[in-house]
Amino acid sequence: MDALCAKDGTHDKMMEEMKSMGRDKNTCAVKCAQLGAKYVLYDAAKKEIYGLDEQDKAEAFAGKRVRVTGTLQKNKIKIEGITGLD
Repeated sequence: MDALCAKDGTHDKMMEEMKSMGRDKNTCAVKCAQLGAKYVLYDAAKKEIYGLDEQDKAEAFAGKRVRVTGTLQKNKIKIEGITGLD
């Protein structure tokens, strides 16, 4: 997810308020990143947001369900790998 939408836990609000953000999670996340938002991991079960150290690795998975492996340092993950779940 992107940091802008992660605050609400969903892309729905952003896509509703700004039609230019697209109609799907992937497009919304990419467009938010183009506006300067960082890619983050949003844990819906815990409602937690984790920063990601390597944005280029996260970009390919924008708006998708993923499993991230790595090392948690405070509230940021040093990415070792990302795999899609969908």
